[in-house]
Amino acid sequence: MRQRAAGDVLSNPTAIVEVLSRSTEAFDRGETWEGYQRLPCLTDYLLVSPWHVRIEHYRREGDGSWRYRVLERGDTIALANGAEISVDAIYDGAFELEAD
Repeated sequence: MRQRAAGDVLSNPTAIVEVLSRSTEAFDRGETWEGYQRLPCLTDYLLVSPWHVRIEHYRREGDGSWRYRVLERGDTIALANGAEISVDAIYDGAFELEAD
């Protein structure tokens, strides 16, 4: 049964992308990820590094287990729904910005 969305919360996500930060990285990899694994609708969980070109991709397999891959320059992310995007496209120009 699908739930209705409320406010700024999206119900029944199939993919979640987290951009890591130093202050939340441990929580995102731990408690947050444990909670996300219990969402039956979720098929893809991506952890995006803001420090270097690296994306960690957890993808739910047909048997319910999770496959883990590390993607870097030249790689392509393939989501369970068939969508694909290159890692290079995601990071294009990202490290050319001035840091605060």
